[in-house]
Formats: sequence, structure tokens, C-alpha cells
Amino acid sequence: MLLAALSATRHAHAGNPADDDGDATAAVRAALSELPEYHRSVFILYFWHDLPYQDIAELLRIPVGTVKSRMHYAVRALKERLKGILEE
Repeated sequence: MLLAALSATRHAHAGNPADDDGDATAAVRAALSELPEYHRSVFILYFWHDLPYQDIAELLRIPVGTVKSRMHYAVRALKERLKGILEE
């Protein structure tokens, strides 16, 4: 369910209003804005820009393991924040 909400948000972000799910998109954007910058940046680079972990690590000048850790915590935090939305 998280991936479906992210997909809708990604398409809306890319300017495809037909894929905009309104409430889900707004909820994902709000949840993303609540993440610390270091989690949000990894998440956005991975999901919106389709960058692999290695490229993200090089871009941010951090180890790949740190990218994986930040992604893990970002996804966990988003799932928690979007729990009510994802269950609908």
C-alpha cells in the first residue's frame, strides 16, 4: 500500500494529474516533509529520481550502508505516519 501511495505521489510530482490520488498524495507529501532532511533526501533520490544506492552514496558522499540505513528508517517512519491512510 505504501508503494501505491508513493506511486500516485510520484506521478503527481511529475505533473501527471490523472494519477493524483488527492488525499493520499497530500498525506504522503506531508509525511515526507516531517522526515529529517537526511532521511528525506535519500528517500527522494531513490524513489523519485530512480537512483541506485551506490549513486546516492556517491552523490551524498556517504557509505552505501548509511544510505541503506537511512532508507530503512525513512520507510519505517513513513509507514507509521501513513498507517491510517494505507489501511483505507
